[in-house]
Amino acid sequence: MNHYGPLPGAKRYAELLHLIEFCFNCANNHSLFLNYVAYVTDRDYFHNSMPEALVDISLGCKT
Repeated sequence: MNHYGPLPGAKRYAELLHLIEFCFNCANNHSLFLNYVAYVTDRDYFHNSMPEALVDISLGCKT
């Protein structure tokens, strides 16, 4: 068992929160990119080339 103390423990907790925030931001950016590809660049190609269930998961909406 590791005892980091109050300051190093708080620093590790803050780093963990930053990592979680980074992951959520990356997921949001990925979702925005997929929506851009699906609805702006090649609308028909994106929806026709992927299975409907995968499109629903990727875009977060029912098509």
